[in-house]
Amino acid sequence: MRIRALTGAFVFLFLISSLTGFASTGLADVGPAGALAAFSGIEVTWNYTISDYIPPRMRLPTPLITSVGVVCVYPDLGSVSLLNPTTKQVLWTVELPSTPSAEFVVGGGVVYVVTSWGRVYGIRIIDGTSVFGSEGIEVSGLDTSVKPAYAAGVLALPAGREVVGIDALSGAARWRIEIPGKALILLSDGEYIVVGHSSGIAMIDPLSGSIVWDLSLNSAVRAATLIEGVLYAVSDQGSVYAIDLRQGTIQKSLRLPTPEPAPGEIKH
Repeated sequence: MRIRALTGAFVFLFLISSLTGFASTGLADVGPAGALAAFSGIEVTWNYTISDYIPPRMRLPTPLITSVGVVCVYPDLGSVSLLNPTTKQVLWTVELPSTPSAEFVVGGGVVYVVTSWGRVYGIRIIDGTSVFGSEGIEVSGLDTSVKPAYAAGVLALPAGREVVGIDALSGAARWRIEIPGKALILLSDGEYIVVGHSSGIAMIDPLSGSIVWDLSLNSAVRAATLIEGVLYAVSDQGSVYAIDLRQGTIQKSLRLPTPEPAPGEIKH
C-alpha cells in the first residue's frame, strides 16, 4: 500500500511538472524507489484498530489532521473522534447512527461528516459539540460517497446532477442548482466552489449559488486540485488540464499515452 501511494505521488508530481515546466528535486526526480528511501527513517508513533472486519465495498474517510488534533473514524465504524496527535489520547468522541462514508471537510472550525444513511453532521473541532443537532440534517438526493466542499460559510453537497448549498452553521438551505452533468468531485479555494462533473468542470459562487463558468471537456472529471490559483483537472479519457481558476479557460493540457498491451494480452 505504501509503494502504491508513493508511486501515485510520483506520477502526480510528474504530471504537474510537465504542465508547469517546474523543475524540482522532490519525488518526481528521485522516482518511487528513491521516494521509499527518503521515507525509510519514519517511525510509527502509534496506530489504532477501528474494527476486526470492514466490508470489502465499504469506504471510510481518511483521518484528517487539524491544528487541534486528528479527526478519524474511531473507536468503531459508527463513531468520529478527535485524537491527540502525539499521544493518541481521545479528546472527544461523537456517536453516529451510521458510518461516515465520504471524506471529511473542515471549515470555520467545524468538521462536516456525511454518513451512509444520507445525513450530514457538523462537529466543532474544539469540543465535539454539534452545530446541526444530534440528528444532523437530511439532504434530498445526497450522494454519500462524494466529499462536500466549504466556502464563505456555505457547505456545498453533491446530489446527482445538482449541487446543494446549506448554511454551514444552521444547516438551512441556501440554494440548489442544476449542473451540466453528475457531480463527481467538489473542492474549494475558500472563495468559490469547483465541481468536477460527468461532462467537464464548473465553478459556483457559494453565496448566490450561480454558475460562474462551466468548461465542457466532453469527459468526466473525477480528480482535481488547486495550486496557486491554477486548477489541475484529470479527465477519464486520459487528459490533464491546467485551467485558469477565474476565467475557466484551459492554459495547458497534456494527453497521457495509452499503455500498450503486454505480449499475449488481448486489447479490447
